[in-house]
Amino acid sequence: MYMQQLAECDPGDIAISGSGLYFATSSNNIHSTADLRPETSNSTWIAEMSFTGEGVSRVVATAICLDNPPLR
Repeated sequence: MYMQQLAECDPGDIAISGSGLYFATSSNNIHSTADLRPETSNSTWIAEMSFTGEGVSRVVATAICLDNPPLR
């Protein structure tokens, strides 16, 4: 199985960093985790996990955003 969550910055802001939190019950086996900024957007951060099992699992993504206010 595969899970993914997306964290988004405010419009116009830039995701400069981020992280993922990965939770799984003991009946699941986590095979891989990754947190990254996608190549298609500089204002989002993705956390993803690959696992096997039927227990409860959760992925939480967090983005650290550069506040880039519009020029007036």
